[in-house]
Amino acid sequence: IVETEDAREKINRVLGIPLSDILVVGNTCHEVYDQPITELYPIPGFDPEEFRMLTMSAGYPHKNLEIINPVSKHLQKNNLSFRFYVTLEPRDFSRIFDSNPCVTNLGPVKVTSGPSIYSRMNALFLPTLLETFTSSYPEAMKMSIPILTSDLSFAHDICQDAAEYFNPLDSYDIAQKIERIIRDPERRAMLVQKGTERLAKLETAAGRAARFLDICMKH
Repeated sequence: IVETEDAREKINRVLGIPLSDILVVGNTCHEVYDQPITELYPIPGFDPEEFRMLTMSAGYPHKNLEIINPVSKHLQKNNLSFRFYVTLEPRDFSRIFDSNPCVTNLGPVKVTSGPSIYSRMNALFLPTLLETFTSSYPEAMKMSIPILTSDLSFAHDICQDAAEYFNPLDSYDIAQKIERIIRDPERRAMLVQKGTERLAKLETAAGRAARFLDICMKH
């Protein structure tokens, strides 16, 4: 059982497992995103004049977080006011962003703190190289912020036309796409609307549970 058609097709192609033996049960964001925000998570160095991008991730190699360093340099050359926020263990933050003043670490955060953090961000930034499913996409859709992410099949499977895509290995291309989003409020609004529409088509928690029960009964 996998969470996307993209994963199903790749397992079939690479491992030769018949498609009939690979089932898809979609995923979504945590139910906490349906609850009102009652307490604001402290955002260090919060500046309302900056364009704030959130990468909710641990420091795994496939998350490709190192690309933020050269991207920051490109954006600085264009005199843009921006900041990346990450959620890393202190040792990972020091290893990856030791001397980058454009990145602020929130540290590992609980799922319940997610809505409060998203509510004060301007975009989700996810340069990941490999996923089956990441809840960051529906979380951003739910919190009405645009998505900037990798131009790879797993991202297209989940986001479809609700994201600004970039080459995750090309820092200049990434910086150009970020600048486009910063300077074009109409495109930001369009991506948010597309995200709302896409979220409505993703699995719900109740639907997901029902699908698993149905699979158990039939198999």
